[in-house]
Amino acid sequence: MWTLVGIGGLVIGALVVLSWDFSRTDDEQIAETRPDEGSSGQFSAGGKPLTNNSAHLLSYTLTRWDLAASWLGFCFRHRMFHGVVLLGLLILESLILNDIRPDSFAALFVAAGSILVAFFVPLTVAIVIAMLAMAYLFKHPGVIGLHTLQITERGLLECTEFNETLIKWPAIRRLRSTGRYLFISVTDFQAQVVPKRCVAREQLKEFEAELRARMKMSGAAKGGIDLKQKAEAAASMA
Repeated sequence: MWTLVGIGGLVIGALVVLSWDFSRTDDEQIAETRPDEGSSGQFSAGGKPLTNNSAHLLSYTLTRWDLAASWLGFCFRHRMFHGVVLLGLLILESLILNDIRPDSFAALFVAAGSILVAFFVPLTVAIVIAMLAMAYLFKHPGVIGLHTLQITERGLLECTEFNETLIKWPAIRRLRSTGRYLFISVTDFQAQVVPKRCVAREQLKEFEAELRARMKMSGAAKGGIDLKQKAEAAASMA
Protein backbone atom coordinates (compact mmCIF):
# COMPACT_ATOMS: atom_id res chain seq x y z
CA MET A 1 0.00 0.00 0.00
CA TRP A 2 2.72 2.49 1.00
CA THR A 3 4.76 1.43 -2.01
CA LEU A 4 1.88 2.44 -4.27
CA VAL A 5 1.56 5.76 -2.43
CA GLY A 6 5.28 6.42 -2.88
CA ILE A 7 5.15 5.59 -6.59
CA GLY A 8 2.09 7.80 -6.89
CA GLY A 9 4.00 10.69 -5.31
CA LEU A 10 6.84 10.25 -7.80
CA VAL A 11 4.39 10.21 -10.71
CA ILE A 12 2.63 13.33 -9.44
CA GLY A 13 6.00 15.06 -9.15
CA ALA A 14 6.87 14.08 -12.73
CA LEU A 15 3.53 15.39 -13.98
CA VAL A 16 4.06 18.69 -12.15
CA VAL A 17 7.47 19.06 -13.78
CA LEU A 18 5.99 18.32 -17.20
CA SER A 19 3.11 20.74 -16.82
CA TRP A 20 4.75 23.56 -14.84
CA ASP A 21 5.10 26.89 -16.60
CA PHE A 22 8.83 27.61 -16.83
CA SER A 23 8.50 29.72 -19.96
CA ARG A 24 8.09 33.28 -18.67
CA THR A 25 10.75 33.48 -15.98
CA ASP A 26 13.59 34.84 -18.10
CA ASP A 27 13.76 36.73 -21.39
CA GLU A 28 17.08 35.02 -22.13
CA GLN A 29 15.29 31.70 -22.40
CA ILE A 30 13.13 33.07 -25.21
CA ALA A 31 16.18 34.43 -27.02
CA GLU A 32 18.04 31.12 -26.72
CA THR A 33 15.23 29.13 -28.33
CA ARG A 34 14.71 31.49 -31.28
CA PRO A 35 16.51 30.93 -34.56
CA ASP A 36 19.59 33.07 -35.21
CA GLU A 37 18.80 36.48 -36.63
CA GLY A 38 21.30 35.97 -39.45
CA SER A 39 19.23 33.08 -40.80
CA SER A 40 15.70 33.57 -39.54
CA GLY A 41 14.97 29.84 -39.61
CA GLN A 42 11.67 30.43 -41.35
CA PHE A 43 10.93 28.73 -44.64
CA SER A 44 8.84 29.85 -47.58
CA ALA A 45 6.66 27.53 -49.63
CA GLY A 46 9.72 26.80 -51.76
CA GLY A 47 11.88 25.87 -48.78
CA LYS A 48 13.89 29.12 -48.79
CA PRO A 49 14.35 31.15 -45.60
CA LEU A 50 11.89 33.93 -44.87
CA THR A 51 13.16 37.18 -43.40
CA ASN A 52 9.82 38.85 -42.68
CA ASN A 53 8.87 38.59 -39.00
CA SER A 54 5.28 39.82 -38.72
CA ALA A 55 2.20 38.74 -36.81
CA HIS A 56 1.50 36.32 -39.67
CA LEU A 57 4.73 34.37 -39.13
CA LEU A 58 5.79 32.29 -36.17
CA SER A 59 8.96 30.24 -35.67
CA TYR A 60 9.57 27.81 -32.83
CA THR A 61 11.53 24.68 -31.95
CA LEU A 62 9.64 21.62 -30.73
CA THR A 63 11.64 19.28 -28.50
CA ARG A 64 11.00 15.70 -27.43
CA TRP A 65 10.14 17.00 -23.97
CA ASP A 66 7.48 19.26 -25.53
CA LEU A 67 6.13 16.29 -27.45
CA ALA A 68 5.84 14.11 -24.35
CA ALA A 69 4.28 16.92 -22.29
CA SER A 70 1.71 17.71 -24.99
CA TRP A 71 0.76 14.04 -25.35
CA LEU A 72 0.32 13.68 -21.58
CA GLY A 73 -1.78 16.83 -21.41
CA PHE A 74 -3.91 15.64 -24.31
CA CYS A 75 -4.39 12.21 -22.79
CA PHE A 76 -5.41 13.42 -19.33
CA ARG A 77 -7.74 16.11 -20.71
CA HIS A 78 -9.53 14.09 -23.38
CA ARG A 79 -13.16 13.17 -22.69
CA MET A 80 -12.74 9.68 -24.14
CA PHE A 81 -9.94 8.96 -21.67
CA HIS A 82 -12.09 10.25 -18.80
CA GLY A 83 -14.98 8.00 -19.87
CA VAL A 84 -12.82 4.88 -20.20
CA VAL A 85 -11.15 5.48 -16.84
CA LEU A 86 -14.46 6.15 -15.08
CA LEU A 87 -16.07 3.05 -16.58
CA GLY A 88 -13.10 0.85 -15.67
CA LEU A 89 -13.02 2.22 -12.14
CA LEU A 90 -16.74 1.66 -11.60
CA ILE A 91 -16.51 -1.93 -12.86
CA LEU A 92 -13.46 -2.64 -10.68
CA GLU A 93 -15.02 -1.05 -7.61
CA SER A 94 -18.27 -2.99 -8.01
CA LEU A 95 -16.52 -6.33 -8.52
CA ILE A 96 -14.12 -5.97 -5.60
CA LEU A 97 -16.58 -4.42 -3.15
CA ASN A 98 -19.15 -7.08 -4.00
CA ASP A 99 -16.56 -9.72 -3.17
CA ILE A 100 -15.25 -8.02 0.01
CA ARG A 101 -18.65 -6.90 1.35
CA PRO A 102 -17.42 -4.39 4.03
CA ASP A 103 -19.51 -4.43 7.20
CA SER A 104 -19.19 -0.72 8.09
CA PHE A 105 -18.96 2.67 6.42
CA ALA A 106 -15.35 3.10 7.59
CA ALA A 107 -14.37 -0.25 6.08
CA LEU A 108 -16.18 0.68 2.87
CA PHE A 109 -14.35 4.02 2.73
CA VAL A 110 -10.94 2.38 3.28
CA ALA A 111 -11.62 -0.32 0.71
CA ALA A 112 -12.85 2.17 -1.90
CA GLY A 113 -9.84 4.43 -1.32
CA SER A 114 -7.41 1.52 -1.59
CA ILE A 115 -8.99 0.41 -4.86
CA LEU A 116 -8.81 3.97 -6.16
CA VAL A 117 -5.09 4.22 -5.40
CA ALA A 118 -4.37 0.73 -6.74
CA PHE A 119 -6.19 1.62 -9.96
CA PHE A 120 -4.88 5.11 -10.70
CA VAL A 121 -1.22 4.74 -9.68
CA PRO A 122 -0.34 1.86 -12.06
CA LEU A 123 -2.43 3.43 -14.82
CA THR A 124 -0.70 6.80 -14.47
CA VAL A 125 2.75 5.20 -14.29
CA ALA A 126 2.03 3.16 -17.43
CA ILE A 127 0.80 6.23 -19.35
CA VAL A 128 3.77 8.41 -18.33
CA ILE A 129 6.29 5.69 -19.25
CA ALA A 130 4.55 5.03 -22.57
CA MET A 131 4.46 8.72 -23.56
CA LEU A 132 8.09 9.33 -22.59
CA ALA A 133 9.21 6.19 -24.42
CA MET A 134 7.31 7.18 -27.57
CA ALA A 135 8.78 10.68 -27.49
CA TYR A 136 12.40 9.74 -26.76
CA LEU A 137 12.86 6.31 -28.38
CA PHE A 138 11.28 6.91 -31.79
CA LYS A 139 12.28 9.23 -34.60
CA HIS A 140 9.80 12.00 -35.39
CA PRO A 141 10.99 13.65 -38.63
CA GLY A 142 9.02 16.79 -39.36
CA VAL A 143 7.75 16.92 -35.77
CA ILE A 144 10.88 17.42 -33.68
CA GLY A 145 12.89 20.49 -34.63
CA LEU A 146 12.30 23.90 -36.19
CA HIS A 147 8.78 24.82 -37.35
CA THR A 148 7.41 27.87 -39.10
CA LEU A 149 3.71 28.72 -39.16
CA GLN A 150 2.50 31.26 -41.70
CA ILE A 151 -1.01 32.70 -41.91
CA THR A 152 -2.11 32.89 -45.55
CA GLU A 153 -5.39 33.57 -47.33
CA ARG A 154 -5.85 29.87 -48.06
CA GLY A 155 -5.03 28.62 -44.58
CA LEU A 156 -2.26 27.99 -42.06
CA LEU A 157 0.98 26.92 -43.73
CA GLU A 158 3.38 24.80 -41.67
CA CYS A 159 6.96 24.44 -42.93
CA THR A 160 9.70 22.21 -41.54
CA GLU A 161 12.91 20.80 -42.89
CA PHE A 162 11.03 17.69 -44.04
CA ASN A 163 7.56 18.80 -45.12
CA GLU A 164 5.14 21.58 -45.91
CA THR A 165 1.49 21.31 -44.91
CA LEU A 166 -1.39 23.67 -45.66
CA ILE A 167 -4.22 23.50 -43.14
CA LYS A 168 -7.25 25.21 -44.63
CA TRP A 169 -9.22 27.46 -42.30
CA PRO A 170 -12.38 25.31 -42.12
CA ALA A 171 -10.21 22.38 -40.95
CA ILE A 172 -9.04 24.15 -37.77
CA ARG A 173 -11.47 23.16 -35.04
CA ARG A 174 -10.27 25.04 -31.98
CA LEU A 175 -7.46 26.92 -30.27
CA ARG A 176 -6.46 26.14 -26.71
CA SER A 177 -3.90 28.17 -24.78
CA THR A 178 -2.21 26.89 -21.62
CA GLY A 179 0.59 28.30 -19.53
CA ARG A 180 3.25 26.67 -21.70
CA TYR A 181 1.68 25.87 -25.06
CA LEU A 182 -0.71 27.02 -27.76
CA PHE A 183 -2.61 24.09 -29.27
CA ILE A 184 -4.07 24.50 -32.78
CA SER A 185 -6.39 21.51 -33.08
CA VAL A 186 -7.29 20.04 -36.46
CA THR A 187 -8.98 16.88 -35.13
CA ASP A 188 -9.56 15.38 -31.69
CA PHE A 189 -6.23 13.55 -32.07
CA GLN A 190 -4.10 16.02 -34.04
CA ALA A 191 -2.87 19.49 -33.17
CA GLN A 192 -0.04 21.90 -33.84
CA VAL A 193 1.85 22.47 -30.58
CA VAL A 194 3.52 25.87 -30.19
CA PRO A 195 5.83 26.20 -27.15
CA LYS A 196 5.29 29.70 -25.76
CA ARG A 197 8.87 29.96 -24.49
CA CYS A 198 10.07 30.20 -28.11
CA VAL A 199 7.99 33.25 -29.02
CA ALA A 200 7.78 36.78 -27.65
CA ARG A 201 4.60 37.37 -25.70
CA GLU A 202 3.26 40.20 -27.88
CA GLN A 203 4.02 38.38 -31.12
CA LEU A 204 2.24 35.27 -29.92
CA LYS A 205 -0.73 37.35 -28.76
CA GLU A 206 -1.05 39.00 -32.19
CA PHE A 207 -0.64 35.67 -33.98
CA GLU A 208 -3.33 34.01 -31.86
CA ALA A 209 -5.71 36.95 -32.38
CA GLU A 210 -5.20 36.75 -36.14
CA LEU A 211 -5.83 33.00 -36.07
CA ARG A 212 -9.08 33.44 -34.17
CA ALA A 213 -10.21 36.16 -36.58
CA ARG A 214 -9.51 33.92 -39.58
CA MET A 215 -11.34 31.01 -37.97
CA LYS A 216 -14.34 33.24 -37.23
CA MET A 217 -14.43 34.51 -40.80
CA SER A 218 -14.17 30.96 -42.12
CA GLY A 219 -17.02 29.80 -39.88
CA ALA A 220 -19.24 32.67 -40.99
CA ALA A 221 -18.49 31.99 -44.65
CA LYS A 222 -19.19 28.29 -44.22
CA GLY A 223 -22.48 29.07 -42.46
CA GLY A 224 -23.50 31.34 -45.34
CA ILE A 225 -22.72 28.63 -47.89
CA ASP A 226 -24.73 26.06 -45.93
CA LEU A 227 -27.74 28.41 -45.76
CA LYS A 228 -27.49 29.08 -49.48
CA GLN A 229 -27.36 25.36 -50.25
CA LYS A 230 -30.38 24.69 -48.03
CA ALA A 231 -32.32 27.49 -49.73
CA GLU A 232 -31.45 26.13 -53.18
CA ALA A 233 -32.48 22.61 -52.12
CA ALA A 234 -35.80 23.90 -50.74
CA ALA A 235 -36.44 25.87 -53.95
CA SER A 236 -35.72 22.83 -56.12
CA MET A 237 -38.07 20.65 -54.06
CA ALA A 238 -40.82 23.29 -54.37
